[in-house]
Amino acid sequence: MSMAVNTVPGFYITPTDEDLITFYLKPKAMRQSLPWDGILEKNLYEDNAMPWVILTENDWEISQKTARVYENSVSKDEIYVFTKLKKIAGLRFVRVAGSGYWDDNQVITKIKNRQGEIVGIKKSFTFKVKGGKGQEKIDHKEKGRWIMHEYTLAGVSLVQEVKDSDYAICRIFRDLSKCRKNVAESSEGRQSRLDIDLNN
Repeated sequence: MSMAVNTVPGFYITPTDEDLITFYLKPKAMRQSLPWDGILEKNLYEDNAMPWVILTENDWEISQKTARVYENSVSKDEIYVFTKLKKIAGLRFVRVAGSGYWDDNQVITKIKNRQGEIVGIKKSFTFKVKGGKGQEKIDHKEKGRWIMHEYTLAGVSLVQEVKDSDYAICRIFRDLSKCRKNVAESSEGRQSRLDIDLNN
């Protein structure tokens, strides 16, 4: 998929919330062509759909084209994904993903166009593993921390005929700083033990 990305060195994709709704999500839902082919399509809510499993390292090559500048870390990446929302009995959305789930942060933002009309909704989630805080702490050390902004159509975006209104576009962030720090500390520990063994 990443080989199809039509960008040039030094060119970065930094769409606004309105851009994601107007130029990507709405055309996708209406089965129209998109202005950029670097957005993946994945099922984020299924068995074994933990983010570190479903988003491979090859997928994250695209994030090099969409990377933002962060103040204190170069280990935080972002990627864009189309997914279909999953419902139970057509009433509520389910965001279980393998051994964990996308936990709703209760942050909801109404996205408006330049005319002030509501075109979409943005919600924020954090990936958590099942099994309590202890398991979550272990998981973050091994796999990193994952945050997701989920965009769905709303308001005037639904006035026209939308064939796939259950589509969402997600901006997913991964922060591997804890993971890499843990690996580095483990490596240093092994090196220290090796030095001791050699000196004795």
